[in-house]
Amino acid sequence: MKYNKLVHLFALTLMLALAIPAMASPKGAKMSNTLAKGQFAVAGGEIIGGTTLTAGEYNVVANDSTLSFFRGKKLIAEAPIQWKDGAQKVEQNAIVTESGKIQEVRFKGQSRSVMVQ
Repeated sequence: MKYNKLVHLFALTLMLALAIPAMASPKGAKMSNTLAKGQFAVAGGEIIGGTTLTAGEYNVVANDSTLSFFRGKKLIAEAPIQWKDGAQKVEQNAIVTESGKIQEVRFKGQSRSVMVQ
């Protein structure tokens, strides 16, 4: 009888241990309304939302009104955006800068891009 209860307790603990990380999302990213996401290589020195990015790979997530740059699950930078419709789908992820500031982010396979405000 004790063995049966122990097995049930272990099974319940295992299910919880697997379920909790699955429900977690990166801090600050509203994954439920994510409209675009992609992996971007940054040369370093680009500025977004007052934060200067260092060289490396970033996961970029765009929702209705915010663009977020992550390294792993750590939020590095965030900025308000406005969506812009384009004429055709882009073939690769791209970041457009002006004087070192990120102005626009284009996501592979989408005709819309985001304009950083």
